[in-house]
Amino acid sequence: MANTDATRFGSVFKETWKMYIKHFLAYAAIYIIPILVNVAAAVIFAGFFAYNILAGMQQTGQTSQAVNISLPDITANFALFGGGFFLAILVFSLVYVIASGAIIRGAYLSETQQKFPFAQAWKESFQRLGKMVGLSFRFFFYTGGWLLFVIFFVFIVQFFAGFMASKGNNDVSAMIQPLSGFFTLMPLVLIAAMVFFIARMCRAFFAFPILLSTDVSSKEALAQSIKISKGLAGRIFGNLFLLSLLAALLGGIVAQLIIQLYGTFVPAPQGSLLQTIQYINGISPYAGIIPQIFVASFSGLFNYVFMKKAIEANGGQMNTEMPKAPSKQQGPIIS
Repeated sequence: MANTDATRFGSVFKETWKMYIKHFLAYAAIYIIPILVNVAAAVIFAGFFAYNILAGMQQTGQTSQAVNISLPDITANFALFGGGFFLAILVFSLVYVIASGAIIRGAYLSETQQKFPFAQAWKESFQRLGKMVGLSFRFFFYTGGWLLFVIFFVFIVQFFAGFMASKGNNDVSAMIQPLSGFFTLMPLVLIAAMVFFIARMCRAFFAFPILLSTDVSSKEALAQSIKISKGLAGRIFGNLFLLSLLAALLGGIVAQLIIQLYGTFVPAPQGSLLQTIQYINGISPYAGIIPQIFVASFSGLFNYVFMKKAIEANGGQMNTEMPKAPSKQQGPIIS
């Protein structure tokens, strides 16, 4: 039976803090990059979209015609907006995934190096991007994320059956009658799906740090995680819950302190309640960025340390010897 004392929240948190405080600026800097990419993409996208709108209005003004935006113009602009938004989300997601990998890869490499290997961590995380994407798909199927699509498909089929039963005469009662059983069972189905997802998520939790700490495939990383997490599902859920609670509490406190400090130098407008709310809403997103950077980077390192201690609890060890050549490294050794 695994010795789970080393995986207690206090033990994992203490070792994570020791590693984090040693290179906290490097860990924080890793997560600053996705935020900067996100801001830059948003500014470029918004500017390009606004330019197209203003250019059309200016052309209309030069011809001394009333502003009249046709349906094709609206459709084209919304298509541009949707495509640009999707592209921005895709770029941010990929950079965020690479940054998350760089945190874990950097933690692994830093255990054998004096300085934090910032550039090397990003490089080797990027090299594993294909594996991380592949692991995401495996995670999706293993944890039962596909169940949401099944539920949605059943809903569509039931709705279509009701529509056909109404024979197109807009009889609402006939249309929703086939869905009565669906909505009756929906709460139970969602609860069962949630329990299944959480249980499987705990079993697959170590797959991502294993993938970034070794040179194993995404399939082997998931298999190793399932083996390591045996008997630790409750501990994994509890530790993540405590970490999330602590992160939300400290993040909220730091954000409020930043807002108060900002208010010292830029007083709130003396006016209506609406103006005060607008003032707070204007600074709140920016105040939350600073604690988010440190919380996210600390959480990534916490996952790595948690994985190491889980391996030790199972009587195994991490191979932290850096290979001299880019040959295959062994994964976690579980006896």
